[in-house]
Amino acid sequence: MKKIIFGVTIISLMLFFIQSCSKDEEAETTAATVSKSSTDYIGTYLSACGENKQQAKVVITDSGTEDVATANFHKISHSDSGCSTVLKTIQYNHTARAMGDTTDDDGNSVSKIYLVTVNVTATLNAAYTTNANEGSWCGFSNWEEGTAKDITGKDCTDSLSESFSPALTTKYDIWYLNGTSFQKSAESTGGYPTTLDGTYTKQ
Repeated sequence: MKKIIFGVTIISLMLFFIQSCSKDEEAETTAATVSKSSTDYIGTYLSACGENKQQAKVVITDSGTEDVATANFHKISHSDSGCSTVLKTIQYNHTARAMGDTTDDDGNSVSKIYLVTVNVTATLNAAYTTNANEGSWCGFSNWEEGTAKDITGKDCTDSLSESFSPALTTKYDIWYLNGTSFQKSAESTGGYPTTLDGTYTKQ
């Protein structure tokens, strides 16, 4: 009888450990599916037309390198409140890699994104091109309508009231995708932000 009880006890213990291991493995698998690669965000996202006649567009594409995306942030200025006529587009181009998850100030599980600047370009319409050439905007007097010009690292505070990061500048961002709604933060050079700053709709 003692042998039978002993055997039942051993079997029970074995079942307990097998069950525990299964739960641990299940937890690990679940946790692993929470994290996103930067390529999971691939798509084109557009913000609403702002009161300041500006609109933002985010284009995320596959860079061809595992888990690394190309993230292009467009800052578009318009001449009308309906955002139908483009004056200029400043395009910030980066490589992007997801560095795990974090929680933002509103409790959303968001992806930490590590960005490296590739370049910054500006594209102007006809009217803006004329003005830019007359004023040597960003130090150039050879702007051409609809042709992107590289302004990486340029200090344009005299003409544009803005300066642009040099190539290889590292920045930190957080991304959040909920259905067709995409949100990101204002990128920081000093660590990952905790507040999402802007909502975009997937196109």
